[in-house]
Amino acid sequence: MLLLLVSWVSSIESVDVPPGHRGLTMPCETCHTTDSWKEMKHPIDFDHTQTGFPLEDRHRNAACETCHVKGDFVTVSRDCQSCHNDVHRAENGSDCQRCHDVRGWIPSQTVDLHQMTRFPLVGVHEMVSCQMCHVNQQQNEFVGLSTECYACHATDFRNARSPNHVAAQIDVRCEQCHAASAPNWENALFDHNQTGFSLVGAHQGADCASCHSNGVFEGTPIDCYSCHQMDFEQTKAPNHVLANLETNCQTCHTDVAWKPSTFDHNLANFALAGAHVTTDCASCHVGGVFTGTPTDCYACHKPDFEQAKEPDHMAANFDSNCQTCHTDAAWKPSTFDHNQTNFALAGAHVETDCASCHVDGVFTGTPTDCYTCHKLDFEKVKDPDHVAANFDQDCLTCHTDVAWEPSTFDHNQTNFVLAGAHVTTDCASCHVDGVFTGTPTDCYTCHKLDFEKVKDPDHVAANFDQDCLTCHTDVAWEPSTFDHSQTDFVLAGAHVTTDCASCHVDGVFSGTPTDCFTCHQLDYEQTQNPNHVLAQLSVQCLDCHTQSAWEPAQFDHNLTEFPLTGRHVNTDCASCHINGQFANTSKDCFACHDSDFQEAKDPNHVAAGFPQDCESCHNTNRWDPADFNHRTYFPIYTGEHRGEWDACSDCHTQATDFKVFSCTTCHEHRKREMDDEHDDVRNYVYQSAACYDCHPNGEE
Repeated sequence: MLLLLVSWVSSIESVDVPPGHRGLTMPCETCHTTDSWKEMKHPIDFDHTQTGFPLEDRHRNAACETCHVKGDFVTVSRDCQSCHNDVHRAENGSDCQRCHDVRGWIPSQTVDLHQMTRFPLVGVHEMVSCQMCHVNQQQNEFVGLSTECYACHATDFRNARSPNHVAAQIDVRCEQCHAASAPNWENALFDHNQTGFSLVGAHQGADCASCHSNGVFEGTPIDCYSCHQMDFEQTKAPNHVLANLETNCQTCHTDVAWKPSTFDHNLANFALAGAHVTTDCASCHVGGVFTGTPTDCYACHKPDFEQAKEPDHMAANFDSNCQTCHTDAAWKPSTFDHNQTNFALAGAHVETDCASCHVDGVFTGTPTDCYTCHKLDFEKVKDPDHVAANFDQDCLTCHTDVAWEPSTFDHNQTNFVLAGAHVTTDCASCHVDGVFTGTPTDCYTCHKLDFEKVKDPDHVAANFDQDCLTCHTDVAWEPSTFDHSQTDFVLAGAHVTTDCASCHVDGVFSGTPTDCFTCHQLDYEQTQNPNHVLAQLSVQCLDCHTQSAWEPAQFDHNLTEFPLTGRHVNTDCASCHINGQFANTSKDCFACHDSDFQEAKDPNHVAAGFPQDCESCHNTNRWDPADFNHRTYFPIYTGEHRGEWDACSDCHTQATDFKVFSCTTCHEHRKREMDDEHDDVRNYVYQSAACYDCHPNGEE
């Protein structure tokens, strides 16, 4: 508790004041009544917050003498230990407020406080009184306690009988079966899935003693046979022992129940399918023998193979691989997949009787080429005569397996694909006298007469290329179209509709020049605005003209060394290019604006000796008004100088020389005063130039 710092009051020096009251300045009647000195007011009209120790919760209702023993109101300490005995013997530190507060000595936030320790309280532990674990508070059992469950629950461990934890040598790590969140010790739950044997199926409801005999938990076998040996030996259908079945029970049984059992034949070397699924096991496993049963069809179906007569399997020397024709659905009907041979059946062959090809029941060595069967058809054909034309004996060139007639020859498989008018052209037009071999594929051979007869233009006189496809297509000989884009001169603009003779004079097509000037020389020489010849303009017509038309022309001045901007864009060319002179035109402003420079009076450029670099103050948008960037030298548009001047002459007192300026004209300082103020400034001079040297920004 704060010590009350009070001053000495002379009015009560002579009174016999208790030592604890000495130094108090408040009137006695603040706490005492007139009836008796020992009788105190209730409530006392005293604001305890003035002492630095406000009374809150339990302190508010505590009697004053509880803390102020023997009337001591001056030397009372505000530390908790001064009023409250430390049962922890200072081993928990001196900061009582970490656990205790003014609402009560017993902590109200026990669970929350415990979360900051090595043992957070959860489940039932939240409701347990502190003394259950911290047995003797006076011995400070708050430090160094074990956090292991067994430390508190050793008695529960030793007394457990179902199962007997001690006899079964169960691990003392209680949390393996018990949970802090459980309502009590009895509701234990062991997660068997954490062992090497997860409980599933019927094992989930099995009594622990069924597997852990005599309370033995260590070393319990996990294989099925160890528990189910008697079930294995007593089974008679089939007799597991006699049949020498594997002791891996899971092959046929599941953990749901011992019966009924199911053997997954698909895990053996012979997966059951078709009729085999419902076949009795004894049909294949004769005499209860399960080991060494053959898996090939012939071993079981040999009598079926030998008795078959249509066709006779033995006489035809058929393969004993029954699956070639039969399926596991049934022995009959059987189906032979001819597509598995070297000759897949398609088209008319699908319905053809087997004997048509397999004569006298011979199946081996049957030829697969068409000609062997269709030789007679080949020799009888007269339109065209296959033999006389020496046709290839590969029938599939023209025929299909759908039927011998009608036949179709795919000309696209040759070196000459039919397209356009050629598709409907009669074969004899090209294959004269039935000759099919060595027919030429170039256009000129067939169309030579067409080439020589053409007069517009005359192909022979013009020495045209004999590659007809340059201008003609296979759709028709006429009309023809020449793709000028394939030459060195692609037609565009007005050239597209220009008559060919305009460029190709006298029917000459070879060596035609591709530059503009050759054709447009007359246009160049006759042009007067501007006069191209006099101005010695470039003969590269595309500099100003386009292929769309000779007029109007447009010259892109931005491609020169003087791009047009501002007022220059709309200025007449003759204003700069005097007398049609375009070469060597000056690019500097003064060359054109000499008169503007000479005539300027506000200020007088000549008298002021202004430089002839017009861009310093002017731009291409307009000559007047000019914009001089004074900020480069002195900021007259901002700061203290803004709005303090009217004309340039306010500072530039000499009209003929703007390098001369005066600061003192506006700043009317007396020299004597300025000398006194600058007596500590080195090299100080009472001159405007000196002012500028020290105040280049116009600031003090």
